[in-house]
Amino acid sequence: MFLQPEIVIIILVSIFGLIHSLLARDFIKEKLKIIHSFQRLYICVALLTLILLILIEISLARFGTQIEVVLKNPLVGILFVLIGGFFFFGGMLQLSLFEGLEKAQLIKTGFFAFARHPIYLGGIVMLTSIGLFFLTNSVHIFFLISLALYLFVGSLIEDYYLLRNVPEYAEYRNVCGKYLPWRKKHFKFFLQNIKPRQIK
Repeated sequence: MFLQPEIVIIILVSIFGLIHSLLARDFIKEKLKIIHSFQRLYICVALLTLILLILIEISLARFGTQIEVVLKNPLVGILFVLIGGFFFFGGMLQLSLFEGLEKAQLIKTGFFAFARHPIYLGGIVMLTSIGLFFLTNSVHIFFLISLALYLFVGSLIEDYYLLRNVPEYAEYRNVCGKYLPWRKKHFKFFLQNIKPRQIK
């Protein structure tokens, strides 16, 4: 190959991330004139492009290098994958059940009382753990770590976007940790808001 497969996969994940980041911006939604029905379209595009990316990654894996597992403790790896999955799928479920998202209302209870970005946290932990604890093909490892880095960058962009566009986000940011509660006020906020509000 002209480029190393690991470099190719990093470039492809970067393009994937750029497309998704652009589609999530309001000015793109306004240009497409589909703000009110955008969520379903976004999910479909996300799934289709992710499937395409995975198929390409699988085909590139045959050019990858076989290496030893980076971290040789599968029980710890399983624990981290489960923890990541708990936050990722729990946050996604809570987000999907919450009403009023189109009005940029903040969710500050449940998983979102523990961290401002529990879905990003869960995705990063899951992907990194699978890559480091279980895989031996360099392309697979670079693929998952690149996706984890994309999620990390995505959380930075979302933090900036919410700070600029949602007035109450600055106060929420002050009392809730980004990924983990690490100050006394974060734990206090978490304990006060751990129970999700009843959805009407």
